[in-house]
Formats: sequence, C-alpha cells, structure tokens
Amino acid sequence: MNNNSIPKVKINGFFFLIASFLGLIAHGAFSYSVIIYCQDVLHSTTCSSIAFAVIYLPVIALSLLAGVFSDTFSRKKILLLSHLGLSIVLGTMTFVIAAFSLSIFILLGFCILYGILVSFVPPARYSFVSDFFDAQGVEKVTIFLSVLVILAFALAPVLVGIIKQHTGWVPLFSCIMFSWIGALLFFMFIKINEKHGLSQSENFLKKLVEVNILQNNHLQTGCEMSISPIRILADFDKNATSYHHPW
Repeated sequence: MNNNSIPKVKINGFFFLIASFLGLIAHGAFSYSVIIYCQDVLHSTTCSSIAFAVIYLPVIALSLLAGVFSDTFSRKKILLLSHLGLSIVLGTMTFVIAAFSLSIFILLGFCILYGILVSFVPPARYSFVSDFFDAQGVEKVTIFLSVLVILAFALAPVLVGIIKQHTGWVPLFSCIMFSWIGALLFFMFIKINEKHGLSQSENFLKKLVEVNILQNNHLQTGCEMSISPIRILADFDKNATSYHHPW
C-alpha cells in the first residue's frame, strides 16, 4: 500500500465504521420498536413475536443469496440500494403511523419488506471492507465492527425507551429512518476504485451453480453417510446367510 493512499484508507475506514454503527443502531432500534409497538398499541404479544420472527426469517432464508450477490456485484451499490430501500420503508411506515392506524397485517407487511432488504446488508458490509483495506486492515476493522455490533445491541433498546417516553411513535420511527439515511450518506462518502466485470450476470449464475453443486455434494455425502451403515449391515447379512457354519 502506497504512503499516499494511507490517509484515504483511514478516512474510508472511519466513514465505514460510522455508517456501520448507524445501521446497527437503526436495525436494533427498529426490532425493539416493533415489539413495543405491538404490545403498547396493538395489545398483542403474539403479534410482537410474529413480527420479530418475520424480520429475521428473511435474513436466514436469503443469507446465501445475499452472499452470492456480495461476491458478484458491487458491494457499495448493494449497501446504498439496501439502505435507500430501508429508508423508504421506514419513511412510509412513519407516514402510515402518523396519518392512519397501523393494523397488524400492515405492520407485518412492513416487517417482511424490512427483513428482505436488511438481509443483504451484513454480507455486503463485511465483504466491503476488503475493497479498501489489506488483509491486516480487514482484521482490525472486523474486530472493531464486532465490538460495534455488541455496543449497538446494548444501546438500541435504551435509545428506543428514552425517545418513546419523551416524544412518541412518529419521532421514534423518524429517528430510525434518519439513522438509515445517515448510514447511507457515510457509505456514499467512501471513495474506492471499483472493478467492473464484463460479465457480472454470467459470474452470478456461475456462483449460484457452484453453491448449488456444493449443497448437493453435502446432501449426497450426508445421504451416503447415513446409508453406508445400512449397506454394511445388508452385506453382512448377505454374507452371513450364505456362510455355511462347520457345525
């Protein structure tokens, strides 16, 4: 790494950590806010548990696809588009809360959209570090990012409680929206030289095929491991029935 690029890398790293922390705070605050909203306004504990599950189920279901996207397309563009979508979802949700009554089904619909968009953020965020850091820098930033995850997880419910108690639901969800917007702006400030591939769609399909083959190999290996004892017992039984005892 050139000495001239060191200040640029440090600035990019600072913007990356600030943007990541704002996104982590916003994500934790949204999860806690939805739970409190279901219990305080909708008076439904079942709705709060379903809403929490709906937020994180897309993250589990789409994590593999999101990882393939991050390895194929521009990580910065994925982060910018996902943050923009999350800001729009929060803005629309805040408007509905302010103008109309938010029913259970509408809330779950917003949670589904939120969960789909946020599932692309963690893989792109972690892989984006390698675009402007070397191996040693990636290790340091990853450690800082892990600390920020724990800090945001502990700080988000405190901020939600304070904002809700002194303001209301509309300012609370507005703060979450502006937090996603702030993260979006800090990611925009990061300057990198992106490498544009000539056939990104072909590379994307290739990676999907590789992942599918890998999953099939694991599944086949697991089936063979589970079937192999049966085969051994069958072969043993065949040999035992055909074996003539001397007595």
